[in-house]
Amino acid sequence: MLPKFIFQKENLVEKPWGGEWIATIKGFKGRFAESWEFSAHQSNPSEVFIKGKTVSMLELISKFREELFGKAKPEFPLIKFLDVSGRMPIQVHPSDEVAQSLGESDRGKDKMWITLSSGKVFAGFKKSVNLEELKVKFEKIVELMNSFESRFLDIYMINSGIIHSAESIKLLEISTNSNLTYTIENDVALKALNTKKSEENEIKLGRREKVEMKNFGIEILSVSGTKNFEIRSFNVLICIEGFALLKSEEIVELHKGYSCLVPAMTKNYSIISDHAKIVRVYPLT
Repeated sequence: MLPKFIFQKENLVEKPWGGEWIATIKGFKGRFAESWEFSAHQSNPSEVFIKGKTVSMLELISKFREELFGKAKPEFPLIKFLDVSGRMPIQVHPSDEVAQSLGESDRGKDKMWITLSSGKVFAGFKKSVNLEELKVKFEKIVELMNSFESRFLDIYMINSGIIHSAESIKLLEISTNSNLTYTIENDVALKALNTKKSEENEIKLGRREKVEMKNFGIEILSVSGTKNFEIRSFNVLICIEGFALLKSEEIVELHKGYSCLVPAMTKNYSIISDHAKIVRVYPLT
């Protein structure tokens, strides 16, 4: 029997553009670019605490699929905190079709960014470009991209093929379960790149309480009191502000910068707080 609420061992990733924010909110020292939250990706699976033991997310899903997912067969998301100090390398993710054509073992990737601070996001081209133009203007490619000034809780939809980067910003990323990324310096990136103009309002969605991706729903909850939920499949709850209690037959604490996996078998739970902002991720299938 699984607990009603599941927590993970920290799963932190260092990269040259990482800062100190992730380490600070999680009580560590160091500079980390990413914190993977309940990762079921084979390249870097998280470990979760079950009855005093640590178990890989891959093993958890294998042994307790119905308890986690219910009767549905949803995809599990890849969720990351990102701390971008300086500028993240300009990059692109391939579609499923492009990944397959390139012989990749990983699938394509679509993602959403929720901004957790002010800062800059660069995404999509201002106008349609051709590959020769990109080669000529390679050193100034960011000047061809849409540039957005971001505030807390702005939402960006970055689908496969969309060139993107970010600068001096903290982000929550929710994506398909893929870590397939090509930096623009890599020739193969050009095969994944959508060179058409991207409409700004299709990328920057602004502030919304609910957004749906292809396989997931994302809800930003402002909790002042009690919110009750009835679920048929898993939820992932990420606290981005304040502090909350999660209550079912068990009661646990959820602090800022931490996440909780609620398995389908929990069925009903409540979020209780005087003041908290919680991102709830749930499958659509």
